[in-house]
Amino acid sequence: IPAPPAGLNGTVILTQLNPQLQIVSMNMNGATQQVLATDAARAALNADGTLLAYTSDTGIVIRNLSSGEISTIAGSFGRNIHWSPDSRALATVKTGNTYGIFVVDLETNAMTQLSNLGYEAIAGWSPDGSTLYYAIPGSSSNGFQLRAVNLATSETRDVFILENSSRKSPLPALSPDGKWVAYRASDNSSLYIKGMDGSPARQVLDNPAQAINGITWEKEGHLLAVSLITQEFPDGEVFLIDPDSCESYRFPGLTGEVDGINIP
Repeated sequence: IPAPPAGLNGTVILTQLNPQLQIVSMNMNGATQQVLATDAARAALNADGTLLAYTSDTGIVIRNLSSGEISTIAGSFGRNIHWSPDSRALATVKTGNTYGIFVVDLETNAMTQLSNLGYEAIAGWSPDGSTLYYAIPGSSSNGFQLRAVNLATSETRDVFILENSSRKSPLPALSPDGKWVAYRASDNSSLYIKGMDGSPARQVLDNPAQAINGITWEKEGHLLAVSLITQEFPDGEVFLIDPDSCESYRFPGLTGEVDGINIP
């Protein structure tokens, strides 16, 4: 698998386990690495690649990647964080005393509860920010159920089944243009994309490694970044995929679980 074309530049956000648990930013050529946080994992990058959010012991941390400025939403904890398209809100899954998906308004710090399970897997927001999509285990063995919730009314609807999706977690990722959802297959190492119009799912990767541990779209929704756990790279190695052509590139020197990608 070739390296990306020379003209393709940008940064990748990764969670690494070795030499310690940390969130890092790396150039696509692997030449430059910046540690952004330690003892933290699974960060979320906003649409324009300027803000990073992750959970710490004190709350949800928001870091401005340009200025380095850090702010914290104290007492707010959660996993599976996703930015709204306008970067004014964060969706996160909470467990503990309260369960389910909560949306945090970053201007007021007000929190709105949208579900009450605690094991939801957030896929992403609609392009206009009116709807949040998430996956939950389906009632049959066909795969996880993709569900939509309207933020204004809190009304939910079942969209479709993510057929042949992972029974552990499909790691669903909605494309920024709202046209596709990518997810991990039942073998935990293959990759599918499915049209949000309900068209049948299409296999993009066929069991290329031991497991997939990260899936994210670039901001235009044309390319997918996927991290694969291999024997040589147990933390994960990063690949870039064009879902239309299935053309793939391997990023040399990038290891870890891919959390975000920013291509200017």
